[in-house]
Amino acid sequence: MTLSKMGEDKPNLLYPVIVVGLIASVGYIYFSQFNIPIVTLGDLRVEVVTDKPEYYLNESIEATLYFCNDRSRPVKIKMILHFSYIGYTEGDTERIGADVHISPAEKYFLIPANSRAPYFQATFRPRSPGEFVIGILGASVTVPVVGVNESTAEKEVEGVDN
Repeated sequence: MTLSKMGEDKPNLLYPVIVVGLIASVGYIYFSQFNIPIVTLGDLRVEVVTDKPEYYLNESIEATLYFCNDRSRPVKIKMILHFSYIGYTEGDTERIGADVHISPAEKYFLIPANSRAPYFQATFRPRSPGEFVIGILGASVTVPVVGVNESTAEKEVEGVDN
């Protein structure tokens, strides 16, 4: 009886195991996207975030609406096709707002695990100083609006004199 080297007389099973593992992984990734839970707006944290903490009069405020998923796996929400937003300075009667109608290509909006995903962005231009309130889909943020930016005002005056 002779001793053979390991694997010399036996078929190599390593390659079929690797191939089966890759196929299983790709299949899991592909089919897991169909198993993403559908949630409602009430299941998510909704935030409105501005691009700066403070603004001058007549300066544009960029506000972004985020859907926040605090879960350890992705979720999706049915696209919200119609909603309103509003912005105003406290104590002022003027309101800035609009109705939004969205025609998305997709039926659902995917929010990755433990993240926030931007859903909508609006621009406001306050006309009076004070606390400016922005509200979108039940979430709100308040930012201070101060007087005229002196450096910008000087440049505008210089431009008029030329």
